[in-house]
Amino acid sequence: MKKKIIFPLAMLLLLVIVTIGVTFAVFTFTKEGTVENTLETSTIMLTYTEGKTGITLSEVYPMSDDKGKVLVL
Repeated sequence: MKKKIIFPLAMLLLLVIVTIGVTFAVFTFTKEGTVENTLETSTIMLTYTEGKTGITLSEVYPMSDDKGKVLVL
């Protein structure tokens, strides 16, 4: 009688362990991009580069709202 119960319980425990392992692997997998992404329109060009801390914007300068409002497109 005990042998009939042990096998299904062992299989259930194995299934739970595999499910937890696969779930952990899926949520911790990250892949760093190697392609530089460029978005270009008639008035602005943005280049996004992925880094270890996220997306990095280079050669970007802050501008006040007053200066931005008077720009001619």
